[in-house]
Amino acid sequence: MGQTLGKKWMNIAMVDKETYEKVSFHRLFFLRYLVWDVPALFFGPLNWLIRLTDLCFAFQNDRETLHDKLAKTVVIKV
Repeated sequence: MGQTLGKKWMNIAMVDKETYEKVSFHRLFFLRYLVWDVPALFFGPLNWLIRLTDLCFAFQNDRETLHDKLAKTVVIKV
């Protein structure tokens, strides 16, 4: 499973929501990171609103952020 150092230290990993297998780089880069980070570069003042909206989704019952839903990923304990 692909993990960042932080996820490795926390014993968690991000996987495909349906298959629980490693997520492809393409999907991670474009759907999970690029969609959120590029607009922040051009619309700096809206960055906080974008991030806050994304974070608010984590308080739902499924505890998935908006970028998790978009990329169809889930964070699991390993």
